[in-house]
Amino acid sequence: MQLWPKWIGYILISIQVLVVFLLIYENELSIQLIGSSILFILCSIGRELFIDMDHQPRLHKFFLWVQLAIGFLVTCFDTSFISSIYLYFLISEMALTCRFRESFLYMICSYILYVVSRWIVFDFPAFQEISFVIPRSLEFVIIYAAFYVTKIAIDQKQELAKAYDKLDESSKEIDTLLIENERVRISREIHDSVGHVLTNTIVGIDTARKILQHDQAKAVAMLDSVRSSAQEGLEEVRATVHKMKATDDAFLDYRLAVDQLFLKTEKNTEVQITKEMPPDIPIRSPKVQMAVYRMLQEGLTNGLRHGKANRFTCLITVSAEDVVIQLKDNGSGFEPPIKEGFGLHAMRERIEDCGGKLQIESTLREGTVITCRVHAEK
Repeated sequence: MQLWPKWIGYILISIQVLVVFLLIYENELSIQLIGSSILFILCSIGRELFIDMDHQPRLHKFFLWVQLAIGFLVTCFDTSFISSIYLYFLISEMALTCRFRESFLYMICSYILYVVSRWIVFDFPAFQEISFVIPRSLEFVIIYAAFYVTKIAIDQKQELAKAYDKLDESSKEIDTLLIENERVRISREIHDSVGHVLTNTIVGIDTARKILQHDQAKAVAMLDSVRSSAQEGLEEVRATVHKMKATDDAFLDYRLAVDQLFLKTEKNTEVQITKEMPPDIPIRSPKVQMAVYRMLQEGLTNGLRHGKANRFTCLITVSAEDVVIQLKDNGSGFEPPIKEGFGLHAMRERIEDCGGKLQIESTLREGTVITCRVHAEK
């Protein structure tokens, strides 16, 4: 991770340069001290300019260990305690960039090297004379702990930022999916309702044209019925376009709604529909009700438009667990395999989304049978 902007890194290097002057001031002019200090600073500049810790972590760690060795040399020529600042720089950066095990070992090594350098500088005195370095271990621990806690805070902040980014992306994906699902839902509604109404209207007009010559009154009555049905279809389309709810409203009387669908189709198209339905259709979920209703609409529409059927049979049977709806027509049928267009595909998706099953069978010149099985809700 990038610890700080480049300009902060250069400020830290400037502080290290300042430490060189302090070392010269506190010690006798020493080529070894100045040379090792300059080498330490050059190493810091090289890391800042040429090493990317995100992409070259091993090289970054390697140079930190090299700098620790150089820092040890500096402390070996320093009779004051100023050179320990170099070690503090290294400990803090290691704590910020590496895992606990690596950085803690680095801190221990730094302190050990510091103690060894004090023995070297003071010509290996007895332990009693150099015991003052023991309390200074607290400085190493405090500096290390402070920067390691800072690392934990930075890591947590970055993880939180990543989590927020993922949450934002997920939210956008969900919004896109909801919008797409709503588009599909509305397109299904428009296809099913408008397709059924327009098919009834076309078939009704064609039928009225055929009987116009010999029975004008009946033809006018049929056209009036077709117009009324078209008006109802227009209102349904308007309601569908403006309705943005997640689920469809429940039918007040589902069996009556299904029965009315067949009666309107018979009235507007003069086809014959034979139906066998129980007194109560045990489907309570609005979503399942609408799925089955749209399946019947699509089945009638396809039979009229594509199959040119004039007779339909609807059989609804109820068992302990399932409701089976079968719609059969005497249309032209088709040869397998079945190529599902938008209407059939939407019909199947609706039923399967409700946990039901849909089967379509067709025989050329004999008609089509659509069978739907959904869970009974007593």
